[in-house]
Amino acid sequence: MNRKTAALFLLFGAGLLFAALGIAANLVPMAAAQMPNVCPPGQTFVIAQGKCVAAQPAVRCPEGQEFDAQTNRCVTARSAVRCPQGQEFDARTNRCVTSLTR
Repeated sequence: MNRKTAALFLLFGAGLLFAALGIAANLVPMAAAQMPNVCPPGQTFVIAQGKCVAAQPAVRCPEGQEFDAQTNRCVTARSAVRCPQGQEFDARTNRCVTSLTR
């Protein structure tokens, strides 16, 4: 093999190497962005930071209510609930229910 052929193969190999590196550099961030990022309740994954951060509710609740991240709605603040005698507050239904204590 003469010098010209060897130089041609060397340039071709270097071109393939640079092309492969360029493709890989573009694919890695795309793959990372497509990975499901599971955060605990009340947190959101921020791609720019690469971690879960506390989610700020975009909802402003009326006075006496607070945002419940599990149900994604405003609910009566527990401290503001006053149930009639013989009833107690059920956080699951967000209402006063008849007590079942015997």
